[in-house]
Amino acid sequence: MKKRALKILLIMILFILEIGFSECYGVGNVSLIADKASVKEGEEVVLSLVGSGVEISAFQTELVFNSEKLEYRKTDENSAVIGNRIRTVWFEKTGGEEAKKEQILATYKLKAKKIGNVALGLQGEFYDKNGNKLEVETIGTNINVISQIEEEKNTDETNRRIE
Repeated sequence: MKKRALKILLIMILFILEIGFSECYGVGNVSLIADKASVKEGEEVVLSLVGSGVEISAFQTELVFNSEKLEYRKTDENSAVIGNRIRTVWFEKTGGEEAKKEQILATYKLKAKKIGNVALGLQGEFYDKNGNKLEVETIGTNINVISQIEEEKNTDETNRRIE
Protein backbone atom coordinates (compact mmCIF):
# COMPACT_ATOMS: atom_id res chain seq x y z
CA MET A 1 0.00 0.00 0.00
CA LYS A 2 2.81 2.44 0.88
CA LYS A 3 4.66 1.64 -2.35
CA ARG A 4 1.53 2.26 -4.38
CA ALA A 5 0.87 5.58 -2.63
CA LEU A 6 4.50 6.57 -3.17
CA LYS A 7 4.26 5.72 -6.90
CA ILE A 8 1.07 7.76 -7.25
CA LEU A 9 2.67 10.68 -5.41
CA LEU A 10 5.77 10.47 -7.62
CA ILE A 11 3.66 10.39 -10.79
CA MET A 12 1.66 13.40 -9.59
CA ILE A 13 4.86 15.35 -8.86
CA LEU A 14 6.27 14.53 -12.30
CA PHE A 15 2.99 15.52 -13.92
CA ILE A 16 2.92 18.86 -12.08
CA LEU A 17 6.55 19.56 -12.98
CA GLU A 18 5.90 18.73 -16.65
CA ILE A 19 2.95 21.12 -16.79
CA GLY A 20 5.03 23.88 -15.20
CA PHE A 21 7.97 23.44 -17.57
CA SER A 22 5.95 22.91 -20.74
CA GLU A 23 4.57 26.42 -20.36
CA CYS A 24 7.98 28.14 -20.64
CA TYR A 25 11.08 26.77 -22.35
CA GLY A 26 14.46 28.44 -22.42
CA VAL A 27 15.73 31.33 -20.37
CA GLY A 28 17.28 34.39 -21.91
CA ASN A 29 16.85 38.11 -22.21
CA VAL A 30 15.86 40.69 -24.76
CA SER A 31 17.42 44.11 -24.28
CA LEU A 32 16.71 47.49 -25.76
CA ILE A 33 20.10 49.03 -26.62
CA ALA A 34 20.57 52.66 -27.70
CA ASP A 35 23.35 53.60 -30.11
CA LYS A 36 24.25 56.44 -27.71
CA ALA A 37 23.52 57.10 -24.02
CA SER A 38 23.19 60.86 -24.50
CA VAL A 39 21.61 62.60 -27.44
CA LYS A 40 21.24 66.31 -28.21
CA GLU A 41 17.87 67.92 -28.81
CA GLY A 42 16.91 67.43 -32.46
CA GLU A 43 19.21 64.42 -32.98
CA GLU A 44 18.03 60.91 -33.70
CA VAL A 45 18.79 57.85 -31.62
CA VAL A 46 18.62 54.28 -32.92
CA LEU A 47 17.35 51.60 -30.56
CA SER A 48 18.07 47.93 -31.22
CA LEU A 49 16.05 45.08 -29.76
CA VAL A 50 18.66 42.37 -29.11
CA GLY A 51 18.03 38.78 -28.03
CA SER A 52 20.56 36.90 -25.93
CA GLY A 53 20.74 33.34 -24.59
CA VAL A 54 17.67 32.03 -26.40
CA GLU A 55 16.55 31.09 -29.94
CA ILE A 56 13.47 33.10 -30.92
CA SER A 57 11.20 32.02 -33.77
CA ALA A 58 8.36 34.47 -33.10
CA PHE A 59 7.70 37.46 -30.88
CA GLN A 60 5.43 40.36 -30.16
CA THR A 61 6.70 43.38 -28.25
CA GLU A 62 5.55 46.75 -27.07
CA LEU A 63 8.03 49.59 -26.59
CA VAL A 64 6.73 52.49 -24.50
CA PHE A 65 8.41 55.91 -24.80
CA ASN A 66 7.83 59.42 -23.45
CA SER A 67 6.22 61.25 -26.38
CA GLU A 68 6.93 64.65 -24.79
CA LYS A 69 10.69 64.03 -24.96
CA LEU A 70 10.99 61.66 -27.93
CA GLU A 71 9.33 61.57 -31.33
CA TYR A 72 8.83 58.40 -33.36
CA ARG A 73 10.66 58.47 -36.72
CA LYS A 74 11.01 54.99 -38.21
CA THR A 75 10.97 51.28 -37.43
CA ASP A 76 10.94 47.90 -39.10
CA GLU A 77 8.09 46.90 -41.40
CA ASN A 78 6.34 44.65 -38.85
CA SER A 79 5.57 47.49 -36.43
CA ALA A 80 2.72 49.84 -35.70
CA VAL A 81 2.79 53.04 -33.65
CA ILE A 82 -0.14 53.88 -31.42
CA GLY A 83 0.44 57.07 -29.42
CA ASN A 84 3.59 56.54 -27.39
CA ARG A 85 3.74 52.77 -28.00
CA ILE A 86 5.49 50.88 -30.77
CA ARG A 87 4.10 47.38 -31.26
CA THR A 88 6.15 44.87 -33.22
CA VAL A 89 5.17 41.38 -34.37
CA TRP A 90 7.56 38.98 -36.10
CA PHE A 91 7.63 35.28 -36.92
CA GLU A 92 10.20 33.14 -38.65
CA LYS A 93 8.72 31.89 -41.95
CA THR A 94 10.70 28.67 -42.51
CA GLY A 95 9.45 26.59 -39.59
CA GLY A 96 12.13 27.55 -37.11
CA GLU A 97 15.15 26.90 -39.30
CA GLU A 98 16.20 30.55 -39.14
CA ALA A 99 15.41 31.34 -35.52
CA LYS A 100 17.10 34.48 -34.21
CA LYS A 101 19.79 33.95 -31.58
CA GLU A 102 22.23 36.54 -30.25
CA GLN A 103 21.19 39.07 -32.88
CA ILE A 104 19.08 42.16 -33.53
CA LEU A 105 15.36 41.39 -33.57
CA ALA A 106 14.15 44.88 -34.52
CA THR A 107 15.33 48.49 -34.74
CA TYR A 108 13.58 51.75 -33.90
CA LYS A 109 14.55 55.33 -34.72
CA LEU A 110 13.40 58.16 -32.44
CA LYS A 111 14.17 61.89 -32.40
CA ALA A 112 14.99 63.80 -29.19
CA LYS A 113 12.55 66.68 -28.60
CA LYS A 114 13.00 67.86 -25.02
CA ILE A 115 15.85 67.90 -22.47
CA GLY A 116 15.73 65.30 -19.69
CA ASN A 117 16.23 61.65 -18.85
CA VAL A 118 13.92 59.29 -20.73
CA ALA A 119 13.13 55.75 -19.59
CA LEU A 120 12.04 53.35 -22.33
CA GLY A 121 9.98 50.37 -21.21
CA LEU A 122 9.79 47.06 -23.03
CA GLN A 123 7.47 44.11 -22.68
CA GLY A 124 6.61 41.17 -24.89
CA GLU A 125 6.14 37.49 -25.53
CA PHE A 126 8.68 35.26 -27.26
CA TYR A 127 8.28 31.77 -28.75
CA ASP A 128 10.53 28.94 -29.93
CA LYS A 129 10.18 27.00 -33.21
CA ASN A 130 7.61 24.64 -31.63
CA GLY A 131 5.39 27.49 -30.47
CA ASN A 132 6.40 27.14 -26.82
CA LYS A 133 6.48 30.38 -24.87
CA LEU A 134 10.02 31.27 -23.82
CA GLU A 135 10.93 32.60 -20.42
CA VAL A 136 12.59 35.86 -21.40
CA GLU A 137 13.51 38.85 -19.28
CA THR A 138 12.92 42.14 -21.10
CA ILE A 139 15.31 44.98 -20.32
CA GLY A 140 14.49 48.57 -21.26
CA THR A 141 16.96 51.45 -21.41
CA ASN A 142 17.45 55.12 -20.52
CA ILE A 143 18.44 57.97 -22.79
CA ASN A 144 19.64 61.35 -21.60
CA VAL A 145 18.51 64.21 -23.85
CA ILE A 146 20.86 67.19 -23.50
CA SER A 147 21.08 70.65 -25.03
CA GLN A 148 23.72 71.65 -27.58
CA ILE A 149 25.28 74.02 -24.99
CA GLU A 150 25.54 71.23 -22.40
CA GLU A 151 27.26 68.98 -24.96
CA GLU A 152 29.85 71.67 -25.73
CA LYS A 153 30.43 72.24 -21.99
CA ASN A 154 31.00 68.50 -21.38
CA THR A 155 33.40 68.33 -24.34
CA ASP A 156 35.41 71.32 -23.02
CA GLU A 157 35.68 69.73 -19.54
CA THR A 158 36.85 66.43 -21.04
CA ASN A 159 39.47 68.20 -23.17
CA ARG A 160 40.79 70.07 -20.09
CA ARG A 161 41.14 66.78 -18.16
CA ILE A 162 43.07 65.19 -21.03
CA GLU A 163 45.55 68.10 -21.18
